[in-house]
Amino acid sequence: MSKIPTILTAEDADRVLNAIRYPKGPGTQTPTSFKNYLCTLIMLDAGLRVSEVIQLKRFMLWTQGNCVKALSVPAEIAKLHRERVIPLTTRLETEITFMHKFMWINCEESQLAYVFHTGRPEHHITARRIQQIVCAAGIATLGRRVWPHVLRHTFATRLMRVTSTRVVQELLGHKNLSSTQIYTHPNSQDLVKAITAM
Repeated sequence: MSKIPTILTAEDADRVLNAIRYPKGPGTQTPTSFKNYLCTLIMLDAGLRVSEVIQLKRFMLWTQGNCVKALSVPAEIAKLHRERVIPLTTRLETEITFMHKFMWINCEESQLAYVFHTGRPEHHITARRIQQIVCAAGIATLGRRVWPHVLRHTFATRLMRVTSTRVVQELLGHKNLSSTQIYTHPNSQDLVKAITAM
Protein backbone atom coordinates (compact mmCIF):
# COMPACT_ATOMS: atom_id res chain seq x y z
CA MET A 1 0.00 0.00 0.00
CA SER A 2 1.35 3.43 -0.96
CA LYS A 3 2.08 5.89 1.80
CA ILE A 4 -0.21 8.91 1.77
CA PRO A 5 1.95 11.94 0.94
CA THR A 6 2.49 14.68 3.49
CA ILE A 7 1.10 18.02 2.35
CA LEU A 8 0.66 21.55 3.67
CA THR A 9 -2.66 23.27 4.27
CA ALA A 10 -3.11 26.59 2.44
CA GLU A 11 -2.53 28.43 5.73
CA ASP A 12 0.66 26.49 6.54
CA ALA A 13 1.98 27.00 3.02
CA ASP A 14 1.44 30.77 3.35
CA ARG A 15 3.23 30.81 6.70
CA VAL A 16 6.25 29.00 5.26
CA LEU A 17 6.32 31.29 2.20
CA ASN A 18 6.14 34.42 4.37
CA ALA A 19 8.97 33.17 6.59
CA ILE A 20 11.14 32.68 3.52
CA ARG A 21 10.22 36.00 1.95
CA TYR A 22 10.61 38.01 5.17
CA PRO A 23 13.18 36.10 7.26
CA LYS A 24 13.51 38.90 9.82
CA GLY A 25 9.88 40.00 9.87
CA PRO A 26 7.58 42.06 7.59
CA GLY A 27 9.37 44.55 5.35
CA THR A 28 12.75 42.84 5.59
CA GLN A 29 12.96 41.35 2.11
CA THR A 30 16.43 41.16 0.59
CA PRO A 31 17.61 40.06 -2.87
CA THR A 32 18.49 36.66 -1.39
CA SER A 33 15.15 36.22 0.37
CA PHE A 34 13.36 37.29 -2.80
CA LYS A 35 15.13 34.55 -4.78
CA ASN A 36 14.48 32.01 -2.03
CA TYR A 37 10.79 32.91 -2.10
CA LEU A 38 10.53 32.53 -5.87
CA CYS A 39 12.36 29.22 -5.70
CA THR A 40 9.93 27.91 -3.08
CA LEU A 41 6.91 29.23 -4.97
CA ILE A 42 7.97 27.42 -8.15
CA MET A 43 7.91 24.13 -6.26
CA LEU A 44 4.57 24.93 -4.62
CA ASP A 45 2.74 26.44 -7.63
CA ALA A 46 4.34 24.52 -10.51
CA GLY A 47 5.26 21.26 -8.81
CA LEU A 48 8.89 21.18 -9.90
CA ARG A 49 11.32 18.85 -8.16
CA VAL A 50 14.16 20.56 -6.33
CA SER A 51 16.61 19.02 -8.83
CA GLU A 52 14.69 20.73 -11.65
CA VAL A 53 14.36 24.11 -9.93
CA ILE A 54 18.10 24.54 -9.42
CA GLN A 55 18.70 24.04 -13.15
CA LEU A 56 16.27 26.70 -14.37
CA LYS A 57 17.81 29.41 -16.52
CA ARG A 58 16.54 32.93 -16.99
CA PHE A 59 15.27 32.41 -20.52
CA MET A 60 12.96 29.67 -19.21
CA LEU A 61 11.11 32.26 -17.10
CA TRP A 62 11.57 35.50 -19.03
CA THR A 63 11.92 35.74 -22.77
CA GLN A 64 11.38 38.36 -25.48
CA GLY A 65 10.67 41.02 -22.88
CA ASN A 66 7.93 39.13 -21.09
CA CYS A 67 7.27 36.53 -18.44
CA VAL A 68 6.51 33.17 -19.99
CA LYS A 69 2.90 32.01 -19.68
CA ALA A 70 3.94 28.41 -19.19
CA LEU A 71 7.10 26.90 -17.77
CA SER A 72 8.72 24.38 -20.07
CA VAL A 73 10.77 21.78 -18.21
CA PRO A 74 13.15 20.36 -20.84
CA ALA A 75 13.98 16.68 -20.93
CA GLU A 76 17.62 17.29 -20.03
CA ILE A 77 16.76 18.63 -16.57
CA ALA A 78 13.66 16.53 -15.86
CA LYS A 79 14.13 13.56 -13.56
CA LEU A 80 12.74 10.99 -15.98
CA HIS A 81 13.85 12.92 -19.08
CA ARG A 82 10.20 13.65 -19.86
CA GLU A 83 9.66 17.17 -21.13
CA ARG A 84 6.55 18.86 -19.76
CA VAL A 85 4.86 22.25 -19.89
CA ILE A 86 3.22 23.79 -16.82
CA PRO A 87 0.99 26.88 -17.12
CA LEU A 88 1.97 29.49 -14.54
CA THR A 89 -0.28 30.70 -11.74
CA THR A 90 -0.98 34.41 -11.56
CA ARG A 91 1.11 34.84 -8.42
CA LEU A 92 4.04 33.03 -10.01
CA GLU A 93 3.86 35.32 -13.06
CA THR A 94 3.78 38.30 -10.71
CA GLU A 95 6.87 37.16 -8.81
CA ILE A 96 8.84 36.46 -11.97
CA THR A 97 7.92 39.92 -13.25
CA PHE A 98 9.12 41.44 -9.98
CA MET A 99 12.34 39.45 -10.27
CA HIS A 100 12.90 40.89 -13.74
CA LYS A 101 12.05 44.44 -12.69
CA PHE A 102 14.13 44.56 -9.54
CA MET A 103 16.97 42.11 -10.19
CA TRP A 104 17.38 41.29 -13.87
CA ILE A 105 16.53 44.41 -15.88
CA ASN A 106 19.82 46.20 -15.18
CA CYS A 107 21.83 43.02 -14.84
CA GLU A 108 24.58 42.07 -17.25
CA GLU A 109 24.03 38.37 -16.74
CA SER A 110 23.23 36.29 -19.79
CA GLN A 111 19.78 34.82 -20.37
CA LEU A 112 21.66 31.52 -20.02
CA ALA A 113 22.53 32.32 -16.40
CA TYR A 114 20.94 30.14 -13.75
CA VAL A 115 18.00 31.78 -11.99
CA PHE A 116 19.15 30.49 -8.61
CA HIS A 117 22.90 30.75 -8.74
CA THR A 118 25.82 31.11 -6.38
CA GLY A 119 28.06 34.16 -6.62
CA ARG A 120 28.76 33.04 -10.17
CA PRO A 121 25.80 33.02 -12.61
CA GLU A 122 27.09 29.92 -14.38
CA HIS A 123 26.89 27.85 -11.18
CA HIS A 124 23.50 26.96 -9.73
CA ILE A 125 22.88 26.59 -6.01
CA THR A 126 22.66 23.10 -4.57
CA ALA A 127 19.56 21.08 -3.78
CA ARG A 128 20.91 20.80 -0.25
CA ARG A 129 20.82 24.59 0.15
CA ILE A 130 17.16 24.72 -0.87
CA GLN A 131 16.39 21.92 1.58
CA GLN A 132 18.01 23.94 4.35
CA ILE A 133 15.99 27.06 3.50
CA VAL A 134 12.63 25.28 3.34
CA CYS A 135 13.28 23.11 6.41
CA ALA A 136 14.33 26.12 8.49
CA ALA A 137 11.17 28.00 7.50
CA GLY A 138 9.06 24.99 8.46
CA ILE A 139 10.68 24.73 11.88
CA ALA A 140 10.34 28.48 12.48
CA THR A 141 6.66 28.69 11.55
CA LEU A 142 5.15 25.23 12.00
CA GLY A 143 7.50 23.66 14.54
CA ARG A 144 8.49 20.91 12.13
CA ARG A 145 10.70 20.34 9.12
CA VAL A 146 9.17 20.85 5.70
CA TRP A 147 11.05 19.16 2.88
CA PRO A 148 10.95 20.56 -0.66
CA HIS A 149 9.14 17.46 -1.90
CA VAL A 150 6.25 18.29 0.45
CA LEU A 151 5.69 21.39 -1.70
CA ARG A 152 5.41 19.21 -4.80
CA HIS A 153 3.03 16.87 -2.96
CA THR A 154 0.92 19.86 -1.97
CA PHE A 155 0.79 21.08 -5.58
CA ALA A 156 -0.28 17.64 -6.81
CA THR A 157 -2.93 17.16 -4.12
CA ARG A 158 -4.50 20.55 -4.83
CA LEU A 159 -4.60 19.71 -8.53
CA MET A 160 -6.19 16.34 -7.93
CA ARG A 161 -9.19 18.08 -6.38
CA VAL A 162 -9.91 20.07 -9.55
CA THR A 163 -8.79 17.94 -12.49
CA SER A 164 -8.22 14.38 -13.69
CA THR A 165 -5.46 11.99 -12.70
CA ARG A 166 -4.16 12.03 -16.28
CA VAL A 167 -3.74 15.80 -16.25
CA VAL A 168 -1.91 15.65 -12.92
CA GLN A 169 0.32 12.89 -14.29
CA GLU A 170 1.27 15.10 -17.23
CA LEU A 171 1.97 18.16 -15.09
CA LEU A 172 4.11 16.18 -12.65
CA GLY A 173 6.04 14.38 -15.38
CA HIS A 174 5.24 10.90 -14.05
CA LYS A 175 5.92 8.01 -16.40
CA ASN A 176 3.37 5.71 -14.78
CA LEU A 177 -0.14 6.57 -13.70
CA SER A 178 0.38 4.55 -10.52
CA SER A 179 2.89 7.18 -9.33
CA THR A 180 0.18 9.83 -9.61
CA GLN A 181 -2.57 7.80 -7.98
CA ILE A 182 -1.11 8.26 -4.49
CA TYR A 183 -2.70 11.72 -4.62
CA THR A 184 -6.18 10.23 -4.92
CA HIS A 185 -6.08 9.15 -1.27
CA PRO A 186 -8.21 11.34 1.01
CA ASN A 187 -6.22 13.30 3.57
CA SER A 188 -7.26 14.61 6.97
CA GLN A 189 -8.66 17.80 5.45
CA ASP A 190 -10.87 15.76 3.13
CA LEU A 191 -12.16 13.70 6.05
CA VAL A 192 -12.99 16.76 8.16
CA LYS A 193 -14.71 18.42 5.18
CA ALA A 194 -16.82 15.30 4.59
CA ILE A 195 -17.99 15.17 8.20
CA THR A 196 -18.76 18.90 8.50
CA ALA A 197 -20.77 18.75 5.26
CA MET A 198 -23.20 16.18 6.78
